[in-house]
Amino acid sequence: MKVELEQWSGTKATVYVPTTSNAWKEIAIPISSFAGVDLATIKGLFEITSDTATTFYIDYVRWTKGIVRIYGDSG
Repeated sequence: MKVELEQWSGTKATVYVPTTSNAWKEIAIPISSFAGVDLATIKGLFEITSDTATTFYIDYVRWTKGIVRIYGDSG
């Protein structure tokens, strides 16, 4: 499974998450893992996809620290 952040320009940063063998597992991904994108111009909060045919469930996605600004009009 991969988790991506994408800038409006189309640049993406990807973090790959290994399989959990049919078991629920809490996974924490530090925002610093998404190197190479400007966090001030993120298109969406995240994209979660898989490169292979599989079924996965996502539950309780949350930010654990810091401030997330969904919109900022800084001029």
